[in-house]
Amino acid sequence: MDEITLTEQQAVIVAGIADGLTMSAVAENIGRPYETIKDDYKRIQNILGVRTQAAVVAKAIRDGLIS
Repeated sequence: MDEITLTEQQAVIVAGIADGLTMSAVAENIGRPYETIKDDYKRIQNILGVRTQAAVVAKAIRDGLIS
């Protein structure tokens, strides 16, 4: 099975969500447009093969993609 990886920005997005931030707050914190963060989040869902924010966070932690 191929190893799952996230870009640095994608990991920051997931970590922000894990900390309870909205995507708008994540976008503001890292200085990127909201639409960019939203598009990245959709890519993250596809990479991880999950749909909900809780599942994204859980899988990222379980797979060691965020700490």
